[in-house]
Amino acid sequence: MVYQIDRICGQIQKEFERIGNFTGIIHFVLDYMDEEIKKRDCFIRYIHILSDNGPISKSLREKIDGKSGGRSPEILLRDMVKIGVENGEIRDFLPEGFMFMEIGGKLIAYAMYLEFGDGECTKEEAHRLICDSLIKEFN
Repeated sequence: MVYQIDRICGQIQKEFERIGNFTGIIHFVLDYMDEEIKKRDCFIRYIHILSDNGPISKSLREKIDGKSGGRSPEILLRDMVKIGVENGEIRDFLPEGFMFMEIGGKLIAYAMYLEFGDGECTKEEAHRLICDSLIKEFN
């Protein structure tokens, strides 16, 4: 699992560098989630494991932190904020930790929408709503 997280985060990090702007990165991550959640039935379980306070989850988090080489989901969220601030797309008046948690929360909500959504809006509409709300909140 640690190897897969490192590999996936490395691929995503390269795309962040290629895209180079906050809005494009948000849309890329949402598109990536659309594809990956179809392939794997593990995203919600992964979030549960990492957010659990039990010894197994704690050990896994330590392994991810120790072996990720700077490529963990948390680092990716922080990179998203950094890129958005550097490009002037978002302001840095909020604490960085809050901003990356806000992005993470929206991504978790989107994963839940993909798993349990009732089709009230299309994926494209959901992408736009998430991106627009983050831009508005961070400005």
